[in-house]
Amino acid sequence: MDHFGFKTSLVYSKKGLVYRTYKINNNKIRAVISPSESMLARGLNNVMLGLFPVSKDNSLISKEYIKNIGLFDSSVSNTDGYLYELRTTSANSPTKKSYVSIGDEVDINGVNRAILNWHIPDEDFKSVIDTVELFAHSLGSLGFGRLKRVKHHIPSQIERLSTGMHHIGTTRMATKPKYGVVDENLKCFNSKNLFIAGSSVFPTAGYANPTLTIVCLSIRLANHIHNELKKGNI
Repeated sequence: MDHFGFKTSLVYSKKGLVYRTYKINNNKIRAVISPSESMLARGLNNVMLGLFPVSKDNSLISKEYIKNIGLFDSSVSNTDGYLYELRTTSANSPTKKSYVSIGDEVDINGVNRAILNWHIPDEDFKSVIDTVELFAHSLGSLGFGRLKRVKHHIPSQIERLSTGMHHIGTTRMATKPKYGVVDENLKCFNSKNLFIAGSSVFPTAGYANPTLTIVCLSIRLANHIHNELKKGNI
């Protein structure tokens, strides 16, 4: 699995929306929009929506539309408004169509090269589009702004997608060898002392950068191995 993203829409707002990185207790925080737990319970993938300011383009949002104060709070004096590009980063669902195999071609060291077969199910794209639709309704009902579709279809294979370059799920954690490669302590099934710590053990991907979770798993594994060595189990 890998995180994937694409630009879906433009967002127009009379008031500036929070999009910048800002500080809370000296920690940098960047505002993003993501589904609530109740939305995820409805079967949506975990998707991150990010707002990026763009220059005014009246071919995208007409002047008449911008000046229609009936669509917004009439107390807002700014008739120019703000325009944002909406970019998405989504979880990639696990599927048997995504796998790593070994090819016949060898590298400079004589080792056979790995072949990546990466597949994004159509349902993943649809989940992004459905999430954007819900966001559009929220923008309008709360009076914050309006959303204009620029890409609300399932991208074809030749369209450019952004990727997280996060390699996830190839040696996923499971309760049985039938379902994965490592157990709950990151030990490979049918092995005494072979452990894996990395995003390859994630059963699912989410949308977030995996680095902190990898660090936590590594610390947890180090403690586990230390205790097992003291017990003489390794």
